Amino acid sequence: MATTPSSEGADSIAAPRHTPAPGEVFCPSCGSITQATIELCGGCGVRISNHLRRLAAASLADAQPRNSVGARPRSASDQPHRSLPFVLSLLVVAVGGLTAIPGAFQGEVLSGIMGPWLWAPIVEEVLKPSGIYLLVIKWPGSIRSRFGTALFGALAGLTFGLIESLIYVTIYFSNPTQEDVIIRFTVPVAMHILASSIFALGITRELPRSLTGGGSIQVSNWGFFLVAIVLHSSYNVFVSTVWP
Repeated sequence: MATTPSSEGADSIAAPRHTPAPGEVFCPSCGSITQATIELCGGCGVRISNHLRRLAAASLADAQPRNSVGARPRSASDQPHRSLPFVLSLLVVAVGGLTAIPGAFQGEVLSGIMGPWLWAPIVEEVLKPSGIYLLVIKWPGSIRSRFGTALFGALAGLTFGLIESLIYVTIYFSNPTQEDVIIRFTVPVAMHILASSIFALGITRELPRSLTGGGSIQVSNWGFFLVAIVLHSSYNVFVSTVWP
């Protein structure tokens, strides 16, 4: 007695078409068109090889809509999962914040407004998240959300602000008063924490690929970077003119 294909198999046959659509595969036994997600041909019951099914699945992925920068939306399975333990991630971010220390003293080298008002804010804000850049590139699983990245940025700003203030009160201030020390370890440190957390909001997993030619940096990313630099620059202008 002749057998009747199962309802699942019958639905998967795209007869009378002769060209498979993305995600479909020809059965090498009977020539039926079957979905790549089904292991057995709906027409004859022969098992479809994994190789043919993978090729069909790849054709479906290539046919998916692309985003504004020409890259396919990445599924959850595509996301890298390498990550560091949380404590080590904190250590990387904190040490990375120290790489901006040379930028803190650009105002001592450059005259006029170029140093403290323009150059130093740009250099410091770009360098303070060095540890976050390293996590994104080497251990992207450590960056789980924008909120978490902002907290990492706050830590980088805190580390930088404390070390910068320590250098100022021990080297640049000849005889600092208690008020000088309190102000130095509160106001500028708070500014660095805020500016770095805002800057870090623009750091995403896609940023390294954008910088290496895989697409352009999104406008929203540039917005966070710009706000942080303008905030830092405005603070420097204020403390050097209104509250020297």
